[in-house]
Amino acid sequence: MPGIIETDPELGVAVDEVTAADIRAACKQVAEVSDLADERGFAE
Repeated sequence: MPGIIETDPELGVAVDEVTAADIRAACKQVAEVSDLADERGFAE
């Protein structure tokens, strides 16, 4: 069964335009506003 990105041409175009730099920037923003260790219960 194809995923929504594969069946929606507009989403497919959007995904094609995402670069590795975009993904790194988004991950960095998430890391700045959340502490994943705390959320998962591994905080020291």
